[in-house]
Amino acid sequence: AGSGAWEIPQAPGVILLETVTAANSANITFSTDTFIAGLNHIEFAISGLMPGSANDNLFFEISYDGGASWQTANYSNANQVTVAGSGLIVPTGYNVTSAGILNHTSNGPGTGSGFGWNGKVSFFQLTGQRPCFFFNGVYYTNSPVMFTVTGGGAHSASTAVNAVRFRYGSSVCVSGEVSSFGFMK
Repeated sequence: AGSGAWEIPQAPGVILLETVTAANSANITFSTDTFIAGLNHIEFAISGLMPGSANDNLFFEISYDGGASWQTANYSNANQVTVAGSGLIVPTGYNVTSAGILNHTSNGPGTGSGFGWNGKVSFFQLTGQRPCFFFNGVYYTNSPVMFTVTGGGAHSASTAVNAVRFRYGSSVCVSGEVSSFGFMK
């Protein structure tokens, strides 16, 4: 106690690690306070993450060096999108060379839509294995049309991840927040 370091409870359960609020931010980054020993997996809750430009892609990217550099390629990720009212599932494909895009690649969140990207990203990495993630969310485009999206992916390397970030492709994160939760064994 009093050291400033996180003290992990000994009982199994979920703990809130940190919350980052966007305010015209280039990205939302999680590193030291989120990637601590003793966690099975980490879940990120995204609330109203609004882009600065309509139809911008939301990316989930990892780092192996505490955020000094970011892995922007070599992801294998896929997602499925449902457009509200249609009941149709529109696959957006399988992408090997892109970063982890969390929305429909040609219809990202709108700027005047009432709310930005909302959902969760679950992140898993066992020692010596490739990092993987699963996500689901909902957002409105400027049309306005509501999109729901579910998907997952992995990065090609098996190095231990020690930072992640959320960013929009060509604009800032105007508002919203992302919280990280750790799951104990």
